[in-house]
Amino acid sequence: MDGELLINAVFARPPIWQSRHKHYRNRGVIEKLWDEIGRAMNTMLLCITIMEPCRKKGKTIHSEAREVIRHVIQECDEEAREGQLKHLLRQTNLRVSNYTGISVSTVSRIRKESTAAGDTSLSTPGKHRPQPEERKVQCDGFNRDVIREVIQDFYVVQKKEKIKFPWGVHSLRRILRDMGFKWKKCQNFRKILVERPNIVSWRCRYLRAMRRYRSDNRSIVYIDETWVDNNLTFNKCWQSDNQPGVMTNRSSSNRLIIVHAGCEDGFLEGALVIFKAGKTSGDYHGQMNAENFEKWIREKLLPNLPKNSVIVLDNASYHCVQQNKPPTKYAVKKEMKSWLERNYVPYGEDMRKSELFHLIEINKGPEKIFRIDEMSRSHGHDVIRLPPYMCEFNAIELAWSKAKRIVRESNVTGDISMAKLEAVTRTAISSITKADWEGYCSHVRNSEEEYWKNDGLMEDALEEFIISLDSDSNESSEDQFSSSESELAHPLTDSE
Repeated sequence: MDGELLINAVFARPPIWQSRHKHYRNRGVIEKLWDEIGRAMNTMLLCITIMEPCRKKGKTIHSEAREVIRHVIQECDEEAREGQLKHLLRQTNLRVSNYTGISVSTVSRIRKESTAAGDTSLSTPGKHRPQPEERKVQCDGFNRDVIREVIQDFYVVQKKEKIKFPWGVHSLRRILRDMGFKWKKCQNFRKILVERPNIVSWRCRYLRAMRRYRSDNRSIVYIDETWVDNNLTFNKCWQSDNQPGVMTNRSSSNRLIIVHAGCEDGFLEGALVIFKAGKTSGDYHGQMNAENFEKWIREKLLPNLPKNSVIVLDNASYHCVQQNKPPTKYAVKKEMKSWLERNYVPYGEDMRKSELFHLIEINKGPEKIFRIDEMSRSHGHDVIRLPPYMCEFNAIELAWSKAKRIVRESNVTGDISMAKLEAVTRTAISSITKADWEGYCSHVRNSEEEYWKNDGLMEDALEEFIISLDSDSNESSEDQFSSSESELAHPLTDSE
């Protein structure tokens, strides 16, 4: 108990210490005053207990804590004026709620958290709460294509089409950044939405190369990986109270990874590989690595490719392993020297790390060389990589879509065994015919031609858009300047 608080409490009650007071010898009055002191001391200690954790020496008390303290002061002053407590001493939760202005349920919850935390400080609820899976933005490649087409239509034909985007503006902004779009300042400082120049340039190079390959009548082979789970079922079905329909199983115990290649003549014979995934959650790309993928290239793909083919693939990390990869500036000196020796670049033994890295930068070559590219080139084939976020240029994606639909049709319960899942998957892949692949490849060619045309139109539209905005800005500035000139040229009258 604080002695200063006790002295102040006693001093505020003269009958206890002033011998000339008329109630100095009245035992009933004195006992009542001492009871008041006891209750007042308990209230003051409670206020100190509340405020001490919020206040450290040199630390600012923020507005929320100040409001709580102000509420405690007001309640204590009111009790002092009335000379009694509003709640009994045993009703601690009610008293804390009354002093702080916080609900009794919140006080009870904080009391439980305090008991569980012990001596450790209480954390802010929800600060590091994981985001539920159903609230995460799941935007697949087809939906991204719709968003990209809406943006292109806005600039090319000035059509302000709205789509039913189920998430908020922040999620849309995040998806647009992932797709390669960014805000770019116009000449008059207004902003328009455009794709990053490196992605536009990459797509232009890709489309130009594909036009050249097709004009040479070369066989275009698309390769990719995908997955199937034992819980791969339809999300919606016809059902009633008596017929529940398809049973959806949220947990997956079996997952297969599929690697294949196809062209306009269909899937390549002997190129299919199906294996069980090491885990049934997360991205299926994590189940592949460069060693396994290059083994599939050597043993399954290259022996079955038509002559002088063009291999189309995406930019997965195991697709882009560099050959003779140069060390970075953070590599150790031993690794830098080893790379210089392998490439027959002379260096001095007394060279510092920065000097060795400068030699690497000079001699590493202008372009990256990938192991898969060199492996394919040695067999007379070329490799071309898709532009980022452009899965619609890969015809095998359409084949995967049909194969998964067939697996869903065969998986009503959502819990088929691994053996049956593999059998159903092989049946689904074999059911995709040459006619299907001809349609997929034709669809990709049409998409490429449409992008080739729209990219040129969009480039012209953006230039006209920027010029028109700039001319409008200049005209408004000239009008403003002319009006100010006329005002200055106008003579002053007597009334002025």
